[in-house]
Amino acid sequence: MPADPAAQPVELFVTGRTLRGSLGEAFRLDAIARFEQTHGDSDAPLHVALGRTVELTAAAVTRAGPVRLEVGVADPAFRSFLDPEAGRSRAAVEGERRVTVELDALAGIRPLAGPPGVDTSRHAVVRVETTARLELRITVVPPV
Repeated sequence: MPADPAAQPVELFVTGRTLRGSLGEAFRLDAIARFEQTHGDSDAPLHVALGRTVELTAAAVTRAGPVRLEVGVADPAFRSFLDPEAGRSRAAVEGERRVTVELDALAGIRPLAGPPGVDTSRHAVVRVETTARLELRITVVPPV
């Protein structure tokens, strides 16, 4: 349960592999099961977003509101991140909570190797459409 009882839980599950297809779907279902095991079952709708980049898959799970997840490599050559405000109304941005996570700083996630001068750090941006306070919990799931 959240340390702040008024805060809505958001869980970010991360693994050090790029999981696609049935493996990505299995990771998404595992994230849902872990969230429900921690926070219990509820009538409130569950919102899930899945993101992938080089050697990394992440899933964000919450009941606080619709969730979006962007995962990418910092260097522009990877074209990981689009303009986060492009095509969005001002009201949607104002009614959203956003959290940025430096994924390579997490224990259990190996940083990417790259040539000198290339920023290969990976980040996740979790966006939840809510005005409620959020409490983010991050779990690194070891690759199998």
